[in-house]
Amino acid sequence: MAINPFMLNKRIEVGTTNPVKNKNTGGYLPHFSSLFTVWAGIKTRSIPQQYTIYGTDLQDTIILIVRHNPKIVAGQKIRMAGTVYEIVLKSPDETFNLNPYDLLTIQEVNKKAGA
Repeated sequence: MAINPFMLNKRIEVGTTNPVKNKNTGGYLPHFSSLFTVWAGIKTRSIPQQYTIYGTDLQDTIILIVRHNPKIVAGQKIRMAGTVYEIVLKSPDETFNLNPYDLLTIQEVNKKAGA
């Protein structure tokens, strides 16, 4: 996949969510904990691709491009511009290219498919 490194213009945090106790209610709320940061770029979908995923669980997702990183796995959380997303799919580049890139399909944590 030919990607211009200048496309990676967004700094994102990769991490997990941990439950933190609310002092007022005693309940637990998810709190984002950053593990590391990477540069990423948003990959736009073509119109036929958008039509293909319309009505599926992937309808409200975003595709990010990052340099190949085996520490990033599906299920981890991403914080980008103050919003927390979950990695739904990871498409790693396992080739022996000089500059491999991975595609991460992310979905906003509070937004459920079809809602």
